Amino acid sequence: MFGKSTFGLQNYLAFQNAKSSLSGKEREAINLVVSQFNNCQYCLSAHTTLGKMKGFTSGQIMDIRRSTDNFNLKLRALCRFVKSVVAWSTLGRNRQSSIFGCKVSFVSI
Repeated sequence: MFGKSTFGLQNYLAFQNAKSSLSGKEREAINLVVSQFNNCQYCLSAHTTLGKMKGFTSGQIMDIRRSTDNFNLKLRALCRFVKSVVAWSTLGRNRQSSIFGCKVSFVSI
């Protein structure tokens, strides 16, 4: 969807490059998890390339996409948390749930 909108992609890239407490590798791992969950070939291609630029090997990228990443425990926990949030958010809007003991609310926009 972002790839088809000039302003959407531009705003997304500005957001991606904003200061963050997450490292570039962590952000790219999140992008890979979400892209895989959404089964978006455009996003998977882009984030696979960006992941390699951030220092991931091809094998590590596939491990992240398959949720079998065992090379970094902190990154694995982050990816599993992100996948859980994405999965819960697709179950429906206007609902509350608990993810890893954290109260999370999903609301329609």
